[in-house]
Amino acid sequence: MLMLYMSLIDDPGDRRKFEELYKKYRQTMYYTAYRILQNVDDAEDVVQTAFLRIINHLDDIDENDEPKTKSYVSIITQNLALDVYRKKKRDWEASFSYDEFEPCIRDPKGQDFEDIDDGAEARRLAEAIKKLPPKYADVVRLTYMHKLSSDKVGEL
Repeated sequence: MLMLYMSLIDDPGDRRKFEELYKKYRQTMYYTAYRILQNVDDAEDVVQTAFLRIINHLDDIDENDEPKTKSYVSIITQNLALDVYRKKKRDWEASFSYDEFEPCIRDPKGQDFEDIDDGAEARRLAEAIKKLPPKYADVVRLTYMHKLSSDKVGEL
């Protein structure tokens, strides 16, 4: 893989600099990515992408300042890993079906929605529902306030 990266760099000085960075920091970068993603393949992909990004910013790296360089490559790797993590999380949430579960929402005292008579509790519940993303808040309102079945909510 190193040879592939080296073929992308024209200047011999930059090649030497990149080779040193690669040998010195690839394990640290892999560890950083794996710690976030908990997946070998994703961590390796992130490290490869990070090295491609580093090639484009070799001028920003001062190889004589080791702590600063380590921080720089770690931050690049961490940010890329977090981007992958967020994307996978969004994809998972988009494919997750909430219809598989029977809705059962209770307040901390174990009461069902219809048992809430206290105005303060109702206001807290309404505020909590407002904080939900609109598509989830609508499902809660339709199911518990309007007493619609799961099938009817799904249709709507």
